[in-house]
Amino acid sequence: MKIFHMKPVVSGEEIILRSIGCQKSDPSYREFENAFREVKRETFERLDPAAAVSFGRIPEDFPKSMRFYGRDLFFFCITVGGAVTELSDKYMSRGEFVKGMIVDGIADNCLFSCEKIVLHEIEKYARDNDFGIEGLYDAPDMIEGKMQKVIASVLKAENNLGVRVTESYMMSPVKTYAAVMPTVKDPSVMKIYHNCAECDKKDCSYRSSGGD
Repeated sequence: MKIFHMKPVVSGEEIILRSIGCQKSDPSYREFENAFREVKRETFERLDPAAAVSFGRIPEDFPKSMRFYGRDLFFFCITVGGAVTELSDKYMSRGEFVKGMIVDGIADNCLFSCEKIVLHEIEKYARDNDFGIEGLYDAPDMIEGKMQKVIASVLKAENNLGVRVTESYMMSPVKTYAAVMPTVKDPSVMKIYHNCAECDKKDCSYRSSGGD
């Protein structure tokens, strides 16, 4: 298992504002721009990105009916911590919704950006060991929610990342992402990064802000 502790990596102001639905042509853009500059420093101070990656199989004490049981997998989880969500909630509770949205946008962007760094390391490991990766599967769209429990267990997520899984199979803190990546023998297959062209989520904010 490998644990990553990273400095926050965040895109520029315009990209983040666009990701929450605010375009430069919007009449309210100046308001969002000013709010961004007011919350930027405090938000960055709350970001604490960390990730864990492990290579192996679903443990035998989980149901054998689970998808990918018996296959070699990468288990992957990344979080930016809970403090940034507390900051967003604080602004929302005060009725400062623009600031709350921007804090959320910065956190999402940091999660997305730091994920790419870790996935690059996973890709390097796979290539160095001459095998490929079938794809990146996350919940709830591509794998069952119960797989979150498997990932958290394999990665010892609560101890290593401060991440737990709720009874409804949601990751906590909220700004957390987890997935499994099945391996294949063909090293030319390397479907590790999200491909917007293959995604049917047409309203995703990252589609228009540089998501791959």
